[in-house]
Amino acid sequence: MTQLRRAYTLLLSSQAVRQSALLTIGSTTTAVLSAIALIYVSRVLGPVQFGIFSVGTAIMMIVSKVGDMGLATIITRQLPRLHDDPQKQKEFLAQISQWKLLLTIVGISLIGLTIPFAQDLLNYPYPTLLFLALIGSIGLIIYEYVFLVLSAMHKFQWVGVLNVLQAAMKVVTFVLLGITGYATATSISVFYYAAPLVAALIVATFFGQWFFILPHSGSQTLRAEVKKHVGHAAVGMIAATLIANIDVLFVQKYLSTFETGIYSASMRIALFITFVSSAVGGVLNNRVARYQTSQLLHSYLRKSLLIVLMAATGFLCFLPFAQYVLLFTLGPEFSSGLIPMIILVFNAFLSLAIVPLISFFYAVDHPNYFSIGGILQVVVICLGNLLFLASYGLMAAALSRVAATALHMAFTVWYVRYALQIVEKKES
Repeated sequence: MTQLRRAYTLLLSSQAVRQSALLTIGSTTTAVLSAIALIYVSRVLGPVQFGIFSVGTAIMMIVSKVGDMGLATIITRQLPRLHDDPQKQKEFLAQISQWKLLLTIVGISLIGLTIPFAQDLLNYPYPTLLFLALIGSIGLIIYEYVFLVLSAMHKFQWVGVLNVLQAAMKVVTFVLLGITGYATATSISVFYYAAPLVAALIVATFFGQWFFILPHSGSQTLRAEVKKHVGHAAVGMIAATLIANIDVLFVQKYLSTFETGIYSASMRIALFITFVSSAVGGVLNNRVARYQTSQLLHSYLRKSLLIVLMAATGFLCFLPFAQYVLLFTLGPEFSSGLIPMIILVFNAFLSLAIVPLISFFYAVDHPNYFSIGGILQVVVICLGNLLFLASYGLMAAALSRVAATALHMAFTVWYVRYALQIVEKKES
């Protein structure tokens, strides 16, 4: 009992634990609200309309990364290291703002020209929804920037406010649309895309000194540091976005819109676990970025095994209730998605187990980890869908995700050991 009390006291005194708990509570609340919003929408729209809506959101998520191109990784890596120098923080944010403004203008303009071709390529004859996805991506770029800076500044309570606010706005507007009879794939998309932008602008007004900085180039040293990492980070970020969304586009292209709706709804159930992963990663990435010795890194990796245990336990607890979760959330219309849903939830827990290992690479100078790891996963998902989707349907799409995540886990474990050996050699 004495040892348990000491462990409990140690946990309570740990700033990392408190911050993780705070962000997890906020993310869990966000996950619940988001689940309510999307489950309600899936019931109101039905599988076909929900499939149309989901393809638009997947496109929006992919397009939004043109305004990032890996800057998210650089913000998370560099900004926490400048916590004791406010002037350098502002210089860094001004430099990042310049990059984001340039990438957003150029990227969105170029992608806008591809809308007519995207309709044919994806078998998605909805130009209005494609245009809304393009506009919505700009709001998401702003939202994610506010989210990243607040996290890097360790303002986790405000990260929670930001997340919960945008999720609550979605719930309220979706319910109002359903009650008034105006819920369509188009109207739902408008408010789904508007909520993150409105929430980001509201929260940003409380931190004008960080977010309302005129973009300009930083010092030569700062520019060199950004350029050093931006290439690999960009590939990694684009790959991560494709990993999260590209299978929906494959299903839309090769299967029916009904099956797209079934698969997309199953992904929404797994999204709850993804929110938890984001919460844990949001704290760990920003804290581990400050760890610069092998002793600290070894200690961190030992503690990270608790998250692996948590992920395994979580999936085993979910499994007996999977059928009831589907029926009481999505409804009997989506019952054919039970097995894909279980596989996708398993994949989400597997991804959670890798989160602390991914955070390790925010402390070491190995930017190519993000690009190589991302490319490996995209290749596996694309090959799995291209080779097996037409024959095996949604099972192929779900299992392709699991195969990609398993390969990524093996690659990450190997690369952690390799990078740690290099750190130890430099110290000796």
